[in-house]
Amino acid sequence: HGGDLEIRGTVISNNGAHMGGGVYIWQDSDTITITDTTISGNTAWNRSGWSGKGGGIFAVANNLTITHSTISGNQARYGYEGGEAAAGIHIDQGNVLIANSTVSGNFTNNPGMTGGIANRGMLMDINSTITNNTSEGGVGGIKRVAGTVTLSNTIIANQASGSNCSGTITSNGYNLSSDATCNLTATGDIPSGTANLGPLVDNGGKTLTHALLAGSQAINAGNNAICASAPINGVDQRGFSRLDGACDMGAFEVMTLHTLNVTTAGTGSGYVTSNPGKIDCPDICTDQIGENTVVTLTATPDAGSTFTGWSGDCDANGQQG
Repeated sequence: HGGDLEIRGTVISNNGAHMGGGVYIWQDSDTITITDTTISGNTAWNRSGWSGKGGGIFAVANNLTITHSTISGNQARYGYEGGEAAAGIHIDQGNVLIANSTVSGNFTNNPGMTGGIANRGMLMDINSTITNNTSEGGVGGIKRVAGTVTLSNTIIANQASGSNCSGTITSNGYNLSSDATCNLTATGDIPSGTANLGPLVDNGGKTLTHALLAGSQAINAGNNAICASAPINGVDQRGFSRLDGACDMGAFEVMTLHTLNVTTAGTGSGYVTSNPGKIDCPDICTDQIGENTVVTLTATPDAGSTFTGWSGDCDANGQQG
């Protein structure tokens, strides 16, 4: 009910509750941030005939920010008042920002419910990808029940079942929908467009993403000013650089990947981590990193050991780019 909270680098999966199968937020004040986190395979149960709400996240939030995260494969089960419930993220009240994130493969079997996101608060969605969600006969992507929904540089496309949008959607431009239900008419918008998304897989970074494949109209179609400024800060969901002169819509930026190898030497022990990326050596010592991305390596020696310095392609501060 108060105080700041940060959830970072976490996997929240295979949980269940009537509201907020993965994460339940009831926040009177302060700020909650969810970063580099996977929320998947959770269920909001039907209870006494009432629909489950928010298989992934249920939020009554003063200020909730979700960045560099994937909310996927969550369920909300059928019951009454289905029109206000969602399988992926249910925003009941408050200010919510979703940026550089993916909402994919969430499921409900009630045609009145929403597969991806149902909103009653004030939702801002920037450079995110909302796809492959299921509502049998209802809304697969985003439903505005009340409040406001504002989109920038976002892809809402190719739901497994159901339309992309319902209710009044405000566009700040440079969004793509694969159908006409989002009423996209602002500068740079592409209604009834071709997203051509790959499957939800490991494309580098800490969370799963949908790659933009050849022929996607989202490639090089984003607003560069939005990509360069907060909360996008010039990177995609994986933390890889977007600053190639023409940023893409959605959570994923098309780029060449390069292999980063970390090796350790000496008789001591400890570990090396990377930001961005998922290096956690000696367990994970190789990763794929996007071109033009600066990677910072951090060496943490165990008790009784000493870190003496970097060699190879790293500078004195452990940066490689």
